[in-house]
Amino acid sequence: MTNDAGGHALSLLFRIYTSGEACETLVDETVDPHGVADGFVTMSLLSRAGTLTPTEISRRLGMRLTTTSALIRRLVERGHARQIPNPRDGRSQLVTLTEEGEQALKAAFPAFFETIREVESHLTHSTEEIQAALDDLEQAFRAVREERLERARAASA
Repeated sequence: MTNDAGGHALSLLFRIYTSGEACETLVDETVDPHGVADGFVTMSLLSRAGTLTPTEISRRLGMRLTTTSALIRRLVERGHARQIPNPRDGRSQLVTLTEEGEQALKAAFPAFFETIREVESHLTHSTEEIQAALDDLEQAFRAVREERLERARAASA
């Protein structure tokens, strides 16, 4: 690979991807003793939001709906979440944490927060600078995805 503009863009996306994978691995290893490695972020979202549709979970986390649906299925099978009929739309379901899910998540938080402190101690930039860069990246990823979806809708119309 050459070090041209295309190579630089590929390198940037590769670094973003591998950083995400490293973060996911660290978080999974941290919360796995509490049985919440598979679904920790989704469970954290549900704990804060209460009840959400699978589509809303997918949108908020930037995940494909098929990935979200499979994850919800696993959370329900483990007893960490349940699905209930959506009173506003009889065709959809709402997802909420069970008491068991809330307790497992709560038990994992001290180790998770300790991991955050450990990671922050190794950063060479302020958390504010990193957060701003991550916000920029997420906004860019979402914008590109939305533009592609719009083009696909227009092409199929």
